Amino acid sequence: YCRNNRPVLKPESTVDVDLHLHVTHVAFNQREQTMTVHGHMYMSWFDELLHWDPKDYDGATVTNVKKWQVWMPDVRVSNSINGIYSVHDISRNSHITVNTWSRDGKTYDMAKVETYPTFSMKVGCLMDFSEYPYDEHVCAVRIFTPKKMRQVKLNVYRNLAPTMFLSWTNETIEKQKSTSGDFTIYKTSNNISYYRFGEKDNGAPITGNGVAKTWSIYNMFVFYKRHSASYFVTIALPLLSSTTISLLTLLIKDIQFATILNVVTFIIHTLFISEFINVCPVSVYMVPRA
Repeated sequence: YCRNNRPVLKPESTVDVDLHLHVTHVAFNQREQTMTVHGHMYMSWFDELLHWDPKDYDGATVTNVKKWQVWMPDVRVSNSINGIYSVHDISRNSHITVNTWSRDGKTYDMAKVETYPTFSMKVGCLMDFSEYPYDEHVCAVRIFTPKKMRQVKLNVYRNLAPTMFLSWTNETIEKQKSTSGDFTIYKTSNNISYYRFGEKDNGAPITGNGVAKTWSIYNMFVFYKRHSASYFVTIALPLLSSTTISLLTLLIKDIQFATILNVVTFIIHTLFISEFINVCPVSVYMVPRA
């Protein structure tokens, strides 16, 4: 057994790797326009070179091995801010579970291999704050393997959407914490896209030549919107108050008092605008209506 060789008996066979992401923490940076995601990645595949008959080992069907003892898919994050070939986004220190497998229920001729490494990915996002403070965004984590589809193909594990568990409480999944900083995460999804001939394509290749020149990419999408519960208190109320005071000065007959009140109102406006500039992101396509 050589861990550097793909675990197939025929060179033309493809190794199908199933992926599932379980997210434990998400952080958004508006100034950098980045998203940092922490969690666990489940991967499984079949190894045709690694198997045994349980009858020869007291009925044992499962064992654990070290990561350097078996073949593992080399997965990377294509949109990582650390670079496309960064090895620090996904941990390489994870245990491997090997389960001897029988296709026909009689002969054990392959093994199902599973691993659950941790990850810490920081990716770039394109955020549009034109609708601030009611802006909504979507950011993607894109995972790929340098091997082409002819050799290694990535799949969504059992068509399951990414799972997210952001707090350790006794609440049900539906009531779990879904707010990170200024944003609330309201949906996650995933799919497989394909990269060939220098372009991204959502359609799978249908010819052998296309498979030989295509890479599969696992995409996880995080949909989030600004948590604007305190918008009225922090922005709308000060604005309405200062505007009302400004209009009231027109009804004051005492010029000296009206002037003093106008100066005070001008100071309030200045403080309000400077605070609003600090709150409102500077990277916008259009000036927010707020």
